[in-house]
Amino acid sequence: MDQLEVLPSISRVSATIVSSIRSDPVRQLSDHVVRVLGQVQIPTSSAPQTPTPFSPTGPHTTHGAPNLLPSILSSLSANSYTPSPSGDAFHDLHDDQVLSSQVRILHTPGHTTDSISLYIPQDKALYTADTVLGQGTAVFEDLSLYLASLRKMLEFSDGDGYTILYPGHGPIVKNGKEIITGYIHHRLDREAQILKVLQRPPPAPTSPSGSEDVGAVTGTDAALAGESTYWSTWTIVTTMYAAYPESLWLPAAHGVDLHLKKLEQDGVVRRVKAGGEGQRQHTTWELAGALPTELEPVPVDRLGKY
Repeated sequence: MDQLEVLPSISRVSATIVSSIRSDPVRQLSDHVVRVLGQVQIPTSSAPQTPTPFSPTGPHTTHGAPNLLPSILSSLSANSYTPSPSGDAFHDLHDDQVLSSQVRILHTPGHTTDSISLYIPQDKALYTADTVLGQGTAVFEDLSLYLASLRKMLEFSDGDGYTILYPGHGPIVKNGKEIITGYIHHRLDREAQILKVLQRPPPAPTSPSGSEDVGAVTGTDAALAGESTYWSTWTIVTTMYAAYPESLWLPAAHGVDLHLKKLEQDGVVRRVKAGGEGQRQHTTWELAGALPTELEPVPVDRLGKY
């Protein structure tokens, strides 16, 4: 976005809602918003030939103004936004808050801890940001929170409810609840596959190849020897993804590790030994008790996307 066209017919710009705070998207979005605020002008009724700055309702975010933006925020003119009670350009949001446009805030952490979704009653739609995408599956930081948020979205029935999803990436989703249900089943399937692997005797350990991150790990004989007694994150991955190219194993290891952390929180698996700094693949695990009764184990070779 090198240049922005001046839009003299615009009388008002609505609030900008930041659905999660991460440095690059926030910096880019805020930079674009500031450039819009600086270029869009509207005529006054008394002197239509003289453009004057507009007054939007102000940017919104879940946790106030990030420290990443001091220079950008300082460039905003005083009359280009409605300040928060503390005088900031960013306003705090909270779960179940209803904005003046009747948009309702849903705190849906998991993708990030501060992720939100927006219920738009006029459209019978849920804006899902990065929590549910228009195609494929989403990444997440905390699987327990993520699954809880998906269930919260699935059960949401305020007003007339919703059928449509407006994702942050990809096309509009018309069968919203069906897609969210599929997301939940996909994660539970993966969890069942991991638990099925953990019920087997562990194989001889193998090491990833072709990666700078794991290259230092291949010589860690003590860690590899310990894996022969217990399943490690890496041996789980190499078993589950044996039919897939090795180039996919490292990305898959991140997802498997997040699943194992959730299972550890649930008391289903126990971390035997941490892999150490930069050696997460060699963290070893064992079953800690009875398997969850609600899980239906699925074939390990029915993997789909990780």
